[in-house]
Amino acid sequence: MSKKRKHPSSTTSSTSTTKHHHPHKKQKPSSQPHQKPKPKPTTKQPPPSQQKPPTLFHSSSRILLLGEGDFSFAASLVRHHRVRHLTATSLDGEAELLEKYPQAAGNVAVVKGMAGGGGVVVYRIDAGAVGRVKAVRKRRGEEVPKVVVEGAEKEDGEDEEEEDDEGGSGKQEGERGKAVGFDVIAFMFPHIGGKSTHLDRQMRGNQQLLQSFFTSTKPLLSPTGIIVVTLFEGKQYDLWNIKGLAKAAGLQTRTSFKFAPEEYPGYVHARTLGNVSGSGGWKGEERDAKTFVFEAGDRGCGNDGGGSSSKQGKRKKQDDDSSDED
Repeated sequence: MSKKRKHPSSTTSSTSTTKHHHPHKKQKPSSQPHQKPKPKPTTKQPPPSQQKPPTLFHSSSRILLLGEGDFSFAASLVRHHRVRHLTATSLDGEAELLEKYPQAAGNVAVVKGMAGGGGVVVYRIDAGAVGRVKAVRKRRGEEVPKVVVEGAEKEDGEDEEEEDDEGGSGKQEGERGKAVGFDVIAFMFPHIGGKSTHLDRQMRGNQQLLQSFFTSTKPLLSPTGIIVVTLFEGKQYDLWNIKGLAKAAGLQTRTSFKFAPEEYPGYVHARTLGNVSGSGGWKGEERDAKTFVFEAGDRGCGNDGGGSSSKQGKRKKQDDDSSDED
């Protein structure tokens, strides 16, 4: 009897470990997330406090400075801004000025020594009546004067007023037959001086100073000229309402920005009362300040000047951390 043979091929499983690809099997997503296209780099603008202030004093500008103390601001314009036409004035006479600010002698020499005789220093000039001063008025039409005009008390006085349609303070024709006007008229840190315990009286005095300054200097501007005023920041100075005073004089505010003393190397704020002796010197240039730029209101541009004098009556009769002292 025969036996059936077993076929190993039918009972032995394949030992192959080869994995077959299944075309319909879902693929695992990539572990790397989808990346969005990178935006183009943009230049970040610095905050307003770090932005460089606009240049107001150009080398070709006709510049008039009122209320100079030790003339360090005027000297800085000559040395570092290379101005070529500068008329710098002081309320004090020459002897009084040098007594209050001995360092002024060197700064005055810088202005008077400008190339081409472009620098003039005039003493005893009231910022509120400068439009009546012949020594200042005739400078508007001069490109570069041949002779330095050094103001004397008799020459600079208001009795030399020349009558015209503007009541003696308007634009006069220059030596060349044409009134040009100043491109920049600046009053740095105007203040009547001293420290008063009557804050209302102090405020009114400084407001009167600014109002007369605006009224007197507006007719001296060139068609595109500007008036520049820098004040300390603080509640007392805010209450002066400088924009409202300018608007009342027919001016409008072009711009305002934080004052940057580093733009004027060598400039040191000089107090109205003179130098302060002692180790704890009062350094006004280290206080926060703001520069205001005004232009004639009939140009049809700019803002309305802002402010209302009626708001002054709401002020509290108390002082704050900053001193209303110059």
